[in-house]
Amino acid sequence: MKLNFYTCMAKNSLKLGVAFAMLGSACAAQDVTEQIGVKKIELLQGWRTATGTHMAAVHITLKDGWKTYWRAPSGNGIPPYFNWEGSENLSSVEFHWPAPKLFTQFGINTIGYSRELILPIEIKPTTDGLPVTLKAQVDYGVCN
Repeated sequence: MKLNFYTCMAKNSLKLGVAFAMLGSACAAQDVTEQIGVKKIELLQGWRTATGTHMAAVHITLKDGWKTYWRAPSGNGIPPYFNWEGSENLSSVEFHWPAPKLFTQFGINTIGYSRELILPIEIKPTTDGLPVTLKAQVDYGVCN
């Protein structure tokens, strides 16, 4: 039986609530229920950079045989979408995407990650020295 590519894709949504005190104190993410194709999602705390930004990362561990997509997945992949609405003291967020892998399934190419994705995020506060509170909704696709 040949699966239709569209039927194997699932779109997951993750809501994170994170507080960063840009002076080095801990950050935390709310508990996330299991997502389709995902073993675990966690926020890696990171560090404060010399320029005053904060480096953190979202770590997604996928179930065996599943993949997720790069920022420009080509083909029929679902690019991740981040909504930072409701965040406080947030000037900008810059993603540092790791090199993706090319996947070919049913003659269609997509670009993404298997097993895991560690996506570094550089967070810039509006006002240096004050805490940054991130509220994010992350929509991302996975495929088996």
